Amino acid sequence: MRERLPRRWVLAPGSRSCAERVAGLFNWSYERDEPIDLDLAACGFPGDQPVLVFDFWARQLLGVHRGRVSALLPPAAAASCS
Repeated sequence: MRERLPRRWVLAPGSRSCAERVAGLFNWSYERDEPIDLDLAACGFPGDQPVLVFDFWARQLLGVHRGRVSALLPPAAAASCS
């Protein structure tokens, strides 16, 4: 089933460089927290390389991850990986 509003997106402008690849995680719900999971290798990030995760709206670093990012996003939240 296709999501009406995508909860995950990946942008890789012009190259395969990890430094240029960005993934966004979104919770479009206004009522509840939503769990979200992202396989970094499936999105083109090297599985053995560290990836920074940042909460865009709270302006807070959520840590360095490898391989997978799992989060519980609060209502109307967004996080990015780069």
